[in-house]
Amino acid sequence: MNTTKASTPDSTLWLRLDVREGILAAELRQMVANSEETSPDGTPAFVLPVLRPENGAIHIPLAAVRLQGRRLITALEKGKFDDLEERLSQREPQESAPANAERIMSGLLHLFLEDLEVVLRRARVVQSRTQGDVRSLVARLEAEKAAGVADLPALNADLLSVTDVLSAASRSLEAQSYAARWLRRHVGSSDRSLAAELDDLIAAQEQTARRIEFLFQKQRLLEGAAGEGIAMSDMNVTKIFTILWTIFIPGTAIINWYGQNFQFMPELSWYYSLWVQLGTAFLLTVIPVYVVMRTGALR
Repeated sequence: MNTTKASTPDSTLWLRLDVREGILAAELRQMVANSEETSPDGTPAFVLPVLRPENGAIHIPLAAVRLQGRRLITALEKGKFDDLEERLSQREPQESAPANAERIMSGLLHLFLEDLEVVLRRARVVQSRTQGDVRSLVARLEAEKAAGVADLPALNADLLSVTDVLSAASRSLEAQSYAARWLRRHVGSSDRSLAAELDDLIAAQEQTARRIEFLFQKQRLLEGAAGEGIAMSDMNVTKIFTILWTIFIPGTAIINWYGQNFQFMPELSWYYSLWVQLGTAFLLTVIPVYVVMRTGALR
């Protein structure tokens, strides 16, 4: 584990610990708890899964945050938050609102929410593209009735990718909201400007939560539409085999009957025996098909 004291903000306010990638949340929390100072008020260590877009991919590194005395202690996965201090410096408070550990923590939570918003915008783009693919699939099924389960894997992969991102976003936002609400209670009325900033942050988090829920509902509708389209296609295949079975089963029954080699079968000597058997097979074929068509099951 490498320890890096941030130059921005003041290192007396923020101690940053860079830890190896993929470290377990419990170990991350323990590192923060066992850092240089002991928190006199027993403040909790928050482990936040942070969604961060990078080079077209989405990473979910962990960040542990804890207020200890007048200093903020953080443990961040090494190499995943290299731009954090630069972005945080752009949120430096004015002279009328001097920096402190609580403001730094608030700034970090704002940055994490901004990253989450970027990820959600990308998820909406993929979801919109997937919606077009679902519509094309359903239209092709209605027009050609030729698509089936083989057409589903690529579409299903996009649907699952968006669902995974939304699930991760929901978990991340839940952890961030818990930390923001705790910080708001911790600040109380001692710093009115920071309290107002945290109130705005909590309101933005609630709005983001509603947006995630909306995307989840839309995702469920898309998954349902894709599943229904494939089910309709498979049902069309089943209908074809049902009609074939209906057509051939009467003739098959007659063949089985006269293939028994009974010693006494007087109808074989009748003059119209052939036509009677053919007519019977025809009626036994037409009547079931007509009944099924009348019920509308073949549409």
